Amino acid sequence: MRTETCWLPSAGGGRQFARLWLPDAPPRAVLLIAHGLSEYGGRYDAFARWLAERGYAVAAADHMGHGHSDGTPGCFSGGWMAAMEDLRRQVRRLAQRWPGLPLFLLGHSMGSFLTRTLLIRCPALPLTGVLLSGTAQYPRRGTAIMARVLAVEAALRGEQRQSGSVALTEQLFNAPFAPHRTGCDWISRDPAELDALAADPLCDQPPSLGLQRDMLRGIAYNESPRRLRRMNRALPVLFFSGDRDPVGLMGRGVMAAAASFQRAGMQQITVRLYPGARHETLHETNRTRVYADLLDWMERTAGQAGQTV
Repeated sequence: MRTETCWLPSAGGGRQFARLWLPDAPPRAVLLIAHGLSEYGGRYDAFARWLAERGYAVAAADHMGHGHSDGTPGCFSGGWMAAMEDLRRQVRRLAQRWPGLPLFLLGHSMGSFLTRTLLIRCPALPLTGVLLSGTAQYPRRGTAIMARVLAVEAALRGEQRQSGSVALTEQLFNAPFAPHRTGCDWISRDPAELDALAADPLCDQPPSLGLQRDMLRGIAYNESPRRLRRMNRALPVLFFSGDRDPVGLMGRGVMAAAASFQRAGMQQITVRLYPGARHETLHETNRTRVYADLLDWMERTAGQAGQTV
């Protein structure tokens, strides 16, 4: 296995830092990872190496304002649609580099919401399947109201300022797991993973008011039944999450999101909820089981599409 890094121009201005994990032999399939809020692509190193050992090329670019990419920490450059466009370009680049290979997109948390916007806006992308981790469906009215509140706060205080709502949200997420060992027990049951997260300086930047506003607008955009009907109905989608993930409303929000896809006419929807697991199933105590399940789903999905893996 070997790795590559490169810089990609962002649709919002500046450059994105991107990583590739490559098998020793020519890859037999490709996975692109869109990471979550206040993290970066390098956090998926263990999973990417595991897949590369099994013949997959894995790519992950840091969103603008995250990880090693350009921009103000905790801020998008150009907003939600620019971040989505960056993701679209990454899919196209990988499809051009490895034409004909099965190509999958995995979005986690914020990355899952970006991926869902991409599926609406760009239904003709050459994707074999999509994997959505730690996602949810929320009441549309509440999401829209929260986005407007953050828009007003950003206008008054400045887009790059941080909001007290971040700390409050994390307290609410952590509440079901008292007594708490850390402020992010809601992320995973694995103490080593939580300690690594707390010690990582690239995960220590809270989102700005502008980014929070943009993300809530994106989530509200994704929840429109009319827009959901624009997706490629034949595209296989796997929803996976812990059933103790507060972002996914302890599984209820995940099931609601999957149901909204089915109502929109999506024909191949699969849901996997892992008992006891929290927000980051790829960093959970049962992650080897999750790894194997995701690989099995991609292999079967590619086979059903008539692609050799």
